Amino acid sequence: MENTIYFVLGSGILSILYLVWTNLSIQKQKLADQELITLNKKASDGIISYIKLEYQVLIVAVVAVGVLLFVQAYKQTGTHSMVALSFLVGAVFSAVAAFLGTAMANKVAPRSIDKIQSSARKGVQISTSGGSYIAQVNTVAAILGISLIYLLVNHWIKKDWDLAMVMNIVAGYAFGASMVSFFLNVNGSVFQHALNSGNRMIMQQNQDIPQNTVINPANVSAVVSENAASSGAKIGDAGETISIGLISAMVLGVLFTNSVEIQAQFALAPVVLPLAIAASGMLLSVLGAYLIQWNNKSNIQQSFNAAEYAVGGLSVVAAYFIIQGMLPSGWVISADGGTSELVYSSIGVFWSVLIGAATVIGIGKFTEYFTAQSAVSLKNILSKVNYGTESTVTAGLNSGTISAVISIFFILVSIMAGYYFAGAYGVAMTGVGMLMLTGIQQVFQQFLPIISGAGIMSDLTEIPEDEQSNLQQLEKNAEQTNAQSRGYAMTTTAVAAMAGFMAVLDMSDLQVINMVNPLNLALLVAGILMPFIFNALINGTANRAAQNLVNETSRQFTDTESMKNAGFILQKYQQDLSMATPEELEVIAEAAKAADVEKCVDAVNKTSINGLIIPLIFSVGLPVAIVYVGGMQLLGAFLSGVFAGSFILMAVKHTSGIVLLSNSYKTMVNLFKKSLKLKMESTTVLHQNESSDFGRLYQNLGSQTLHSLLKVMIATAIVMAPVFAFETDHIPAEKALATEVVISPEKEPISENPAAGQAVVEEKSTTSETETTAEKVIETEENITQ
Repeated sequence: MENTIYFVLGSGILSILYLVWTNLSIQKQKLADQELITLNKKASDGIISYIKLEYQVLIVAVVAVGVLLFVQAYKQTGTHSMVALSFLVGAVFSAVAAFLGTAMANKVAPRSIDKIQSSARKGVQISTSGGSYIAQVNTVAAILGISLIYLLVNHWIKKDWDLAMVMNIVAGYAFGASMVSFFLNVNGSVFQHALNSGNRMIMQQNQDIPQNTVINPANVSAVVSENAASSGAKIGDAGETISIGLISAMVLGVLFTNSVEIQAQFALAPVVLPLAIAASGMLLSVLGAYLIQWNNKSNIQQSFNAAEYAVGGLSVVAAYFIIQGMLPSGWVISADGGTSELVYSSIGVFWSVLIGAATVIGIGKFTEYFTAQSAVSLKNILSKVNYGTESTVTAGLNSGTISAVISIFFILVSIMAGYYFAGAYGVAMTGVGMLMLTGIQQVFQQFLPIISGAGIMSDLTEIPEDEQSNLQQLEKNAEQTNAQSRGYAMTTTAVAAMAGFMAVLDMSDLQVINMVNPLNLALLVAGILMPFIFNALINGTANRAAQNLVNETSRQFTDTESMKNAGFILQKYQQDLSMATPEELEVIAEAAKAADVEKCVDAVNKTSINGLIIPLIFSVGLPVAIVYVGGMQLLGAFLSGVFAGSFILMAVKHTSGIVLLSNSYKTMVNLFKKSLKLKMESTTVLHQNESSDFGRLYQNLGSQTLHSLLKVMIATAIVMAPVFAFETDHIPAEKALATEVVISPEKEPISENPAAGQAVVEEKSTTSETETTAEKVIETEENITQ
């Protein structure tokens, strides 16, 4: 069992070989359609421009924070300069994973169209292969990076650090990954919404600018939105969750290493166990991608479900044998300063992992009930479409709220159940059980941006109608799958954040947050407001970026003669160029070359990145400032509020997804228009589009950005906690007195850890001194009385 960490490392290497093989196999499938090749080249140029600007700013921010962490290590005890190195490794691994995933999305989208023209089944295969690559590169980056840092610090360097110091250094990886993921996720979400919103604004405000054509740079920029921003955002969100979840479980596992039974079998088992379980799930997720099959006569969701059940079942079985092999059947740790004992078992840890996997699958099925094309809730929303946008949105909010509240209830039950079976470690292992399915869930999450990117490209090229119908059907299935993956993202974020918060409390030795203290209460309220302030800042940035897209596109059509003339020609023939003269076609070709996609991308991206400066300072700087000024008590109160506020807004964002989904099912409108008495007049279509705009706003800027806010704050606190370890003089008087009363001087802890024993001795000494002082006071009072 001592070599388990090398199993994790080997799993990462095998996964890298799979990534190389998948990339080569997709690369070999050459594009045959010349229009797609030209369009893909334009989109690639836009993606390069997007990534270049994004990473230039990101590098500066990462280096600055890394330097601050390095300097802090020399001024504070409880940490080490290696934290800065761990932080940089986490940032680099996260950035590389996002880059590789974005590049793959750009390769797969046009090839999906190419394959769908010959076979719908082949189109799905290449899409899921690309999604599997993106999912795997994301998971590998987190698991392999954490394993390497852990091996470097605890095995290869072999300094005389205790395990708490080792985990503080490893936690730096989560901080680096979280900061980069926060930047990529939030910027990608803002960029995607700005592109979508800006294109709709152009359509409504300027009728002279042609739509669904390659001469419109805003339309081509939408491909960049799906292939780069959307994929990058999802990669960032998942990578952050994996890092926080695994490292939180490892930190909480340190407590169990003091057990005599654990030490007799494998002292580091509770620390390495989360990595081993996640690695097994990573390998099994590759199998799941190959189980997804589809033809245009069936619902692809059924194939997705079968793949998830297979991966989930095999992962649980693997987790059982890993847990039974690494942990003893039972062990005991001392509590309350050695006056009591807590008993744990390997089967309890397994139940926690099983609960996590079951919760993910259960919430997925529950969300499917609300989002399937035959769902009663969607029919109810569509029945309101004739009565206006307000009625449609209200019906969607009502239906979505029920879905969100019940989902959150399941999450809370899973957290409490995990705690019941294995304490705080059980909560973290519940999150690890969810993370086992990250690989296959990421395939589902990446399916939508890949298919959406393919759909946008098909609108800009002359794809036959029968092939377009296959693609449209896939888009509808992908929308539903994406709605379910949002439930998964919310679930894993909540549990990982809760485990991270418990790790913060454990590392800082913070036992009680005194909410009677007015200052703590004020910080709690401030934390609740934080997600709302953050959301307002993000929404404002997205609106400004969308307007910049409108301005840049209008400028190009005004200043570029060929684009202006091409617009007149397309309007003349109502975009059907079959009757156009050779001279007119030449003007169209010249306009397509003149359309500057990169300038549109830069106009949106610069605004988006500039708007992230204040939210990033808030998210990373505020926890640091609070802990420096007021200590861990204030930070604990603040994080409690952020946790509560994020849950409130996550519910709203989850709700809005159902509004969007219901209005994206145009086939449902046709299917149910008789039974629902729908009249598809122009006003009805307008109501449907407006309510969809509302859904997109909260979908693109909603839960994904809030996930990042919550997790980057938790990651910051995990790194800062050991530096500001809880001091005894901060304990309320009643808590200190209670501690002194229950300690028994005769009771020795069963732990053989010298540090733990020393802590108990010091506590006894303090108790004895207190008792002596109390006796002197009583004796003095008696003398005064006499």
